[in-house]
Amino acid sequence: MNQSVITIFITMVIPELPFIAIYLIGLVLAIVRRKRHNTVSILAGVYFFFKLIFSALGLAISIYTTYSVNQGHTYSEYMDIQQTFSVLSFLFGIFLFVILLYAVFGWREEPKPGISNEQSVQ
Repeated sequence: MNQSVITIFITMVIPELPFIAIYLIGLVLAIVRRKRHNTVSILAGVYFFFKLIFSALGLAISIYTTYSVNQGHTYSEYMDIQQTFSVLSFLFGIFLFVILLYAVFGWREEPKPGISNEQSVQ
């Protein structure tokens, strides 16, 4: 196996694997629990799906740009691609996090007047 492939796998792919696994598990749980809490599952599923896509896309861009620098492209071109993707990923990540927060906290119904929190839990 080529030494650069091993280096890229160790430095880029392995650190990203736990995040990809978490996003996959979250997506599967959102799909499985869809009937119990439909809105929460849809919003959480959207979050985990897009985080999975952005994680895989970021990994692919990192690997591509690393190979591009080795093929004669300049380091400046590499950094332009990486920075553009990082900014877009960050901004979209904020939007996704707001969706996740709404999924966790926004679905809860207000207690009915005259019922205390202890009574509404039972």
